[in-house]
Amino acid sequence: MLIDEGIETEPPAFNLMEHNHIHHFPIPNNVEGSVDERPRMTCRAQAPRGINRLHWAPNGTKEVMQFNEKGQPVEPPHTVARFSRFLGMLSQEASYFPINVVDWRHFYRGSNMDRAWQRIKGTLDWTYEITLELEPKIRRVCEMKMNDRWKDYKANLKKAYYTPCLHSPSAERFHCQDGRVNQGQWKLLVQLWDTGHAQEQVNGSKPDCITFFTLTHTRKNGEPVDARSAAIIDESNTKLKLYADRNEIITEQVCHNVYADVLGPEKYNRVRGFGTGVVWSDVPGIRTEKRGICREVEAITVAYEEQIKAANIEIERLKMEASEREERQRIEQANVVAQLRKEQTDSMVVHNRRMELEVENMKRELRAAIMSAPMRAADAGIVEPNRVDVSEACVTRTEQGTSLKIQASGEVEDDGFVVLHNNGTVDEMVYRPCMVNVTRFNK
Repeated sequence: MLIDEGIETEPPAFNLMEHNHIHHFPIPNNVEGSVDERPRMTCRAQAPRGINRLHWAPNGTKEVMQFNEKGQPVEPPHTVARFSRFLGMLSQEASYFPINVVDWRHFYRGSNMDRAWQRIKGTLDWTYEITLELEPKIRRVCEMKMNDRWKDYKANLKKAYYTPCLHSPSAERFHCQDGRVNQGQWKLLVQLWDTGHAQEQVNGSKPDCITFFTLTHTRKNGEPVDARSAAIIDESNTKLKLYADRNEIITEQVCHNVYADVLGPEKYNRVRGFGTGVVWSDVPGIRTEKRGICREVEAITVAYEEQIKAANIEIERLKMEASEREERQRIEQANVVAQLRKEQTDSMVVHNRRMELEVENMKRELRAAIMSAPMRAADAGIVEPNRVDVSEACVTRTEQGTSLKIQASGEVEDDGFVVLHNNGTVDEMVYRPCMVNVTRFNK
């Protein structure tokens, strides 16, 4: 690759030539690769250099911090925060960590990491014996933090100054407006990003978490890196096959569920496989571990929902029992009413039958009395007509000692008595000729 003239390069001690894409590492204008400690004048339009260099170990003082057994700074909190920002600014130094280097591991091949550590070490207080014993662990923690900050720094530069200018003229694309960036390194980095291999990575499809785990834990020959990785890959594929056998669509959410079933939920607001800085809210659909008060609240919520569910089931059961009881009562009432109606009907039938029998008995008695009276009629000199055929007869009843006049008509029956009918009614009156006196009749 060609580099613009006038850009100084790193001294021979800064040797990172082994990478195929990198031939030179331009740095700012300092001869031995050291960082200029003097405050720099910047315009307001440019991004500031930050306050860490001015407020971290000023005037050659030593910063006092306490570290845990893993080499992580823990006390005091304000100093720990300033130290973290100092490491972030140091990872952006072009003389220590050029941005046109592809892989962070290449910095271990030269003196970059050693020089950066000496810079860090010179700002810390090592008077405590326990701090001195933890030096290897402290260095490893610092290197990991600077690695993360360096990657984030490059990613932010690409997002802010490379991606929006893909279709811009070369003069704009090869010039970064960020004042912290070495322009020579930026040009080499843009040329690297423009290569076909880098573009394939940018334009590729987004793998799911299981595919990503398989790709990152498989060698070039297709074999897993270790037995544990092989077991995880096999178990994940087996669970995915169960979904495929049920003809279910394997979505990203399904992959997240299978991934959590095999490896467990995500913890500590970090997402495995996505690198530093990615939190739970950045990856929707993942399953996370509930801790502390969240777990208690969830347990209480689940218990409450179970109680509500049980109460609803009990209410439905009581409603069903009440409905069944009402139905039984309705049927029983209907049966009672039907029985009462049947008894009433049977009683009426019996009563009517008894009344009919009494009427028949009365008729028989009356007829018997009438049949026994012919002799008395003969003795009274009343001529018994064989037939009375009158349209209107006025008769007088004499049995009751009254002179009640009845408009009636009738004829002599075979048994010798007259049946008279009240005019205009259905009443029947049976008289012997001797019992009535015909006062007038019309033919």
